Amino acid sequence: MHTNVPAAPHPPAMRPRVRARRGQATDPHSIAERLRRERIAERIRALQDLVPSVNKTDRAAMLDEIMDYVKFLRLQVKVLDMLEDACESLLENILAENKHIQEVAKVDSYQYFMFCSTWNWRWY
Repeated sequence: MHTNVPAAPHPPAMRPRVRARRGQATDPHSIAERLRRERIAERIRALQDLVPSVNKTDRAAMLDEIMDYVKFLRLQVKVLDMLEDACESLLENILAENKHIQEVAKVDSYQYFMFCSTWNWRWY
């Protein structure tokens, strides 16, 4: 008689054991943490490149300087927006006044032309 004996399950696929360099762990959590710290360090270096005159090595002090710089830039944007609005209104006033001057000039130039043509003056 044949008896069905279940086959032994296959052992789970073993990851090859990676040998760590001195001072580095091979535990997946430790590796993930190290990669996270490396990404943070890269982004902090990128921030240092973007913000002028950030020479702090202390991350908290450096982030404080970066926050101050971003606040300064926001304030500059507000000031420039206000200046743009003021310039637009000033330009509208100038154009309206210029339009009035052009209308007056058209009449004056026409009258001047008529005056000159009656006296047979030549236009040079």
